[in-house]
Amino acid sequence: MLAFAPAISAAYQAESRQILIAGEEEHEIQLEAPAQVTALALTENMLVVAGGTDRADVMSGGFLRIIDINTGEAVAEERLPAEAVFDGIAVSRDRVLVTTQDGSLHVFTTQLP
Repeated sequence: MLAFAPAISAAYQAESRQILIAGEEEHEIQLEAPAQVTALALTENMLVVAGGTDRADVMSGGFLRIIDINTGEAVAEERLPAEAVFDGIAVSRDRVLVTTQDGSLHVFTTQLP
C-alpha cells in the first residue's frame, strides 16, 4: 500500500507490518501483530493510517493513527468499532473521514498543520 505527496512517500509492508516514510527524514514504524493497515493518506506534514486490530476478525475493532512525518511519532490515535475498509480514508482540510467494515462512516476533526 502506498501514499504520495510532494517530496514524500509512505508505504506499508503487510508481511513485516512496517510503515516506511521517505522524505527529508526517513522513518520505519513497526505495528504489533495482529494489527494490519488497510488505508493510508498523506498530507504535507502528516501520515494518516487506518486499519484493523485483527485481520482474522474485521469486526473486532480498528484504529486510526495520525503520524508526524518529521518525527515518525503518533500525534493522535482513535479506536474504531471495526476495521477500516481498504483505501477507506480521506483527508479534507481539518477532517479525517474513515469508512469501516460495519458500514459506518466516521468523521474526525483534527488540528493538522
